[in-house]
Amino acid sequence: MIVAVVVVLLAAIAVFVTQPILVRGPDIPRFDANPESLRAHVVKLARELVPRDLSHPANLDAAAAYVRRMWQEIGIRTEEQSIKPRDVPSAT
Repeated sequence: MIVAVVVVLLAAIAVFVTQPILVRGPDIPRFDANPESLRAHVVKLARELVPRDLSHPANLDAAAAYVRRMWQEIGIRTEEQSIKPRDVPSAT
């Protein structure tokens, strides 16, 4: 009986510690997505701002700026994190 109580108590503690029961996450604004705007975003990223790899840094920067701008327009706070990639062999 004591073992069962301890197991249930430990399970309850694990759920309480790992699940966001009492803590609210950041407020993310709601927005209405429609098929036309989603298609426009896909076209922009998949057809216009390509290729996006280390040999085309302007396209990487443009895609990042585009995503950042779209998120900011719907109220999502953004933060830039720069990386410095190591020498990556690539086929040219």
